Amino acid sequence: MNTEQEDKKYWLFNVNYKNNPDVWRKCKQYGFVAMHYVEGKDVPGLIKPNIDRMRSISEGDLIIAYSGDKSFLGVGEAIGTYYEEQNPEQYYGIEYLQRVKVDWFIAEDKPVEFDGKKFMRTMGIKEPMHIRTIFPIKQEVYEYALNLMENKAEAKTGSNWTQAENALVIADYFSMLKKKITNEPSNKNEHRLALQKTLQQRSKGSIELKYQNISAVLNNNGYEHIKDYKPWGNYQSILEEMVLTRLQEVEENMLVSQKEVNITIDNYTDYIEDPPAYSEQKAKGHKGSGKIYFHMKEYENKKLGDAGEQFVLNLEKKRLEQLGKEEIKVDWIAKENDFAGYDILSCSKDGQERLIEVKTTNKSKDHQFYLSALEYQTLKDNLDKYFIYRVFDFKENPRCFIISAEQLLELTINPVNYRISFEKPVDNQ
Repeated sequence: MNTEQEDKKYWLFNVNYKNNPDVWRKCKQYGFVAMHYVEGKDVPGLIKPNIDRMRSISEGDLIIAYSGDKSFLGVGEAIGTYYEEQNPEQYYGIEYLQRVKVDWFIAEDKPVEFDGKKFMRTMGIKEPMHIRTIFPIKQEVYEYALNLMENKAEAKTGSNWTQAENALVIADYFSMLKKKITNEPSNKNEHRLALQKTLQQRSKGSIELKYQNISAVLNNNGYEHIKDYKPWGNYQSILEEMVLTRLQEVEENMLVSQKEVNITIDNYTDYIEDPPAYSEQKAKGHKGSGKIYFHMKEYENKKLGDAGEQFVLNLEKKRLEQLGKEEIKVDWIAKENDFAGYDILSCSKDGQERLIEVKTTNKSKDHQFYLSALEYQTLKDNLDKYFIYRVFDFKENPRCFIISAEQLLELTINPVNYRISFEKPVDNQ
């Protein structure tokens, strides 16, 4: 069974520790989260909203156990959905019978205090906390609370993550990623539990967080990641270096679509879209070294790049055919010469040469892309006939937009070799 989920939600759950600490002790001991609302006893306006919200918790959602007094007690993952306990033997001495089963990553005996003054604003909670037990929260809020508790847990062990520990988690992550891409059955909980037997001083939450760090490294460098481990960018540069080094060791086709793509083009315009609009530039920093650790064709896997070039070759042939110029040959230059500074030689409607550089990604149309120094120089030397064909969403629904050399020079260009992003350049004056 593949347990990956696309729409994981995050919850802050008040376990009422301040008024009844025994409830949390039972939740921690027996693996659930619970509340207690009774028809005819509690205010009617409180019962249905809280029950409905509890019913919204899905298997795989992540839960922060909140003490009720600006502090946290646990972090866990829902391993079931809402139920009302009917077996008196499983009441465990508490009347809190509205429950969801939870696998607690971290479960503290005493609350971990919130580090700040404006609790509700930080948590993103806008409704009065005394009328709700459960609050939907954003991923970054969950990560803040998790990080706070992880720091507490690591303080107990007295040690930070070692390179050997990082290497074990990275190897396990890539094992799961390979299974995902090749559509093999995968169970992330089994992977994590097996890893915990080796990393005995690391909590479930700590390992989960490290998986998310690895996702962030892959995502920030233009690679596919395990979607169930949403990227969390608060990682050390040594982890990035180790992940990128590991990428050199995996087989070439691991990070791209496994299907051979040779799409039949019936109508050229069906596959062409407008370029993305500018977005306001904002900081996207993360803790990383900024180095390029290994050679790859524009940060894209070669197999993906070749498939994208084949797609554009077919597009160009169809474009010329629909213009009544099917006699014009379209040449796949990069197949024979990878140092021309472009990939495909075609022709414009007026007969002028069209030098096409193809950039292919499985990500969305506004994802940044890279030009080499050679490509950038070729572009500047051929401003009237150089075009970027940006192929996007290639694995699921391949489409393309086209930007001319002059249009490209208006975009944000960062020399790493040259990173192209769809953000308004900042005026430094």
